[in-house]
Amino acid sequence: QARLTTEMAHLARERFGADWVVSNDADEFWVGPLRETIQATPANLLFCRRANRVAAREEPWSFAAARHLVTEPRAEARAELLRPLPPKVLVRAADLVGLTQGCHNAEMRDARPAPARDLLIRHFPVRGLDHFRRKATAGGDAYARNRRLDPRLGAHWRRWHAAIATGRLDEAYMSVVP
Repeated sequence: QARLTTEMAHLARERFGADWVVSNDADEFWVGPLRETIQATPANLLFCRRANRVAAREEPWSFAAARHLVTEPRAEARAELLRPLPPKVLVRAADLVGLTQGCHNAEMRDARPAPARDLLIRHFPVRGLDHFRRKATAGGDAYARNRRLDPRLGAHWRRWHAAIATGRLDEAYMSVVP
């Protein structure tokens, strides 16, 4: 992922003239004054907070059911979706050397990092048990195939994938979703 997102960011800069690169997942929605934030900052690396949007596991999943925004995550929370998330980065394309796995950080020429206080990424990570199964399978398979990646990366993907292999996916789902 880090290699591919870095290649896409360089392509955006070199071929399409991008000034800034947002590395976004399909389940993430950026909220706040994005244009104003990047126009006003001298930084070239902005760290954007993320907050999970979750539905109780007893409810059928829908965007309306995912009404709980986890703005005060707790490290000791039983459900993974209620724990803190690492931020994502927004980078000035001209200074980008490379993005890290998960796009939670970046290597920059002359790094000038800053928090993007007025931006929030709303993350909809799990949309029901069937979605969780598909996500755990695809993500876990990708980490299992990648022998070069540090095995400490993607711990949740690896844990969920192991739960599938041992027939304990329902149990894993219960530990993730509140």
